[in-house]
Amino acid sequence: MDEADLQTSLVYSSRAFPIDKVLYIGPEGQRFTQVKSAFRTQDVLHLDPARNLSLSDAKDSNSVLLNDAIVLSNKTGIQTAYKCNNKSLSGLISPEKLRQYWRNLRVVEEYQVNTTTLDELLVAKEELALRLQNVNWIIIDALAAGQILSGALGFLQRVDGVVLRVLRQEPVDEELRFCSLPFVDKLLRGAGFTHGFRAPDMHAEFVLVGYFRDWRSRFNLEEKYKNELQADFLEQLRVKSDELDDLTRQIVETENDLAQAKSLLSESQKEIERLKAERESLFDRFGQHLENETTLNEQLNTKLDEVMAGVEAMGEKMTTAVDSVARIDGRVSNVSSQVDDAKYLQLTSFRRSRKGLMQSLTERANQLYASHEFKRSAELYQAILKDDTHNAWAMQGLAESLARMEYEKDENWYNLKNAEDIEATGKWDVTVRLYRKALRLDANISRVFNDTFLKGSPDAKNSGVSNPLFIVGCGHSGTSIMLRILGNHSKLMPIAKETATFLSPDSTVRFRLSKWDNQCLKAGSERWIEKTPPHIFQIQRFLHFRPHAQFILMLRDGRDVVCSLRKRQGYDAIGDRLERWVYDNKAGLPFWEHPQVKVVKYENLVESPIDTLRDVCTFLSLDFESEMLDYHKERASWYSQRKQRPKQISNHSDHNAFRNWQINQALFDGRGKWKTEMAESEKTAFKESEAQLLLERFGYAEGKNW
Repeated sequence: MDEADLQTSLVYSSRAFPIDKVLYIGPEGQRFTQVKSAFRTQDVLHLDPARNLSLSDAKDSNSVLLNDAIVLSNKTGIQTAYKCNNKSLSGLISPEKLRQYWRNLRVVEEYQVNTTTLDELLVAKEELALRLQNVNWIIIDALAAGQILSGALGFLQRVDGVVLRVLRQEPVDEELRFCSLPFVDKLLRGAGFTHGFRAPDMHAEFVLVGYFRDWRSRFNLEEKYKNELQADFLEQLRVKSDELDDLTRQIVETENDLAQAKSLLSESQKEIERLKAERESLFDRFGQHLENETTLNEQLNTKLDEVMAGVEAMGEKMTTAVDSVARIDGRVSNVSSQVDDAKYLQLTSFRRSRKGLMQSLTERANQLYASHEFKRSAELYQAILKDDTHNAWAMQGLAESLARMEYEKDENWYNLKNAEDIEATGKWDVTVRLYRKALRLDANISRVFNDTFLKGSPDAKNSGVSNPLFIVGCGHSGTSIMLRILGNHSKLMPIAKETATFLSPDSTVRFRLSKWDNQCLKAGSERWIEKTPPHIFQIQRFLHFRPHAQFILMLRDGRDVVCSLRKRQGYDAIGDRLERWVYDNKAGLPFWEHPQVKVVKYENLVESPIDTLRDVCTFLSLDFESEMLDYHKERASWYSQRKQRPKQISNHSDHNAFRNWQINQALFDGRGKWKTEMAESEKTAFKESEAQLLLERFGYAEGKNW
């Protein structure tokens, strides 16, 4: 059976097996968010198998009902548990056994725990049994899924669907046998279940599998979906055919204009010949009147100039007509390609299910993206989103395609709304907004998408700077001032503007990196620093081009950030400011533990600048230089030539002037401004959004009493 992404598999499986209630056993992380997004229901119970058996509803992750210091297994008793440097791999399985899959895994703490089975727990805990009474789906997102399942055979008798994370192959090590697909397949088939789907896991050796009762009879696709898809794509094909007919009529009209131009040219040539003959006749007839010859020649030449001007005008018209035909030929070729794609989609819809069609569309869009046909890949990714608005892969693909395509205004482009937005604000705003939407659907989609297309070894070795430094993060978090300070180090050269290199094709990225290398070496510096906050969405891509690059990820209290963003044009609404702080920071979360990424809090920089910069220099393998903090003594004009602080920020020019004023000031304390600047309505919106959870996670607040 072909593998499809987990979210799609869950959506279609839940249509066949309607959900009463779901029990999710596993850590509360990305996968848990993905499950909630797929089911779009509040009836999801979360049971953490390794954290004191805490049970909570999906809508209230703070409701702890069980406090026994026990974990789930296939038997009751005392077992050894392991706390690892990767929290998601902590549990009953020894890290020594898992190191073949995670080479850097190591033990942080080893201790003894009480274990129990799910079946025995339901007997002992009446309150838990009541809460799980209507559960008919169980999802186990843990390496010990087979062990937990072995202790839940009684519970399995009342569920319709089971989803597990397991090893693809039978392991050599006997201790990992419970984790394998062959083991759970035998167990579930014996309990009356049939294999339903497979979905890829982040680790290539693992897979997510679904099993269901009598699934074949429920997965017969209704004929109406086929008819609807067929009618939809036939309509698209008709529209494209009408466009082709219009272009054909334009070609015919242009050819008629060209024929008329040729006719006029022929008549003009005949007129020239007639005038030449008339001039010769005049010479013959009035040769004896030499005194009049000059006058006659001037008259004749004037008339010839007028005729030649007309001929030149006709020639320009012919050239314009020929160019028009060439442009129309290009548009016809483009429309023909679009019609071919429409035919491909229509033929695919005849023979595939709706799920299969979406997979086929995605494969086609991926092929076009990999072939650098970014405009056509953008059109197909948008076609997918038109039918499946929660498809994070298509949203990320659309963002990546827009970032790299050579955009020109084209009224026939597939999505006029995106075309108009690009005309109004540029690719930067449109692309970043799409990145945030993709992250809202799947917090790890950016890294997964880049993993797919950045295959093989990193980019070719270069002879320039192998370990440049990028400063990233959410805007208004201290990125500019950090660039100004580090740029005053004797061995570092700053790139004195935001370059938005993430919006460029690979060839442009290579050119810019090489250009900065040459500038750096000519300046006598060892490394260069680039600062564009939205590059936080492209850390993995830059690591492909420069595998030894390092990143400073700036972090600041979200309450101060949303207050600061209020001054920016386009950020009047609190929702827009919250979205930027939440999803720009979530884009960087997968890299927090990366050895080449250093997270620096703005608050630490202003409170203890010397200690913080010493720590940063240690990370960069540089000696600390106290002169870095004297950056303001020599004026810089990085963003604007204006010297004074603008009285108000009403446009992009004012913002650049304000930013240039800031980088020329000594380091000042901008902490806690929210306490006087934040309205009560903004505080309420903050506390009721995901921003509150990140505020607590980053250590800026404990609860909502602020």
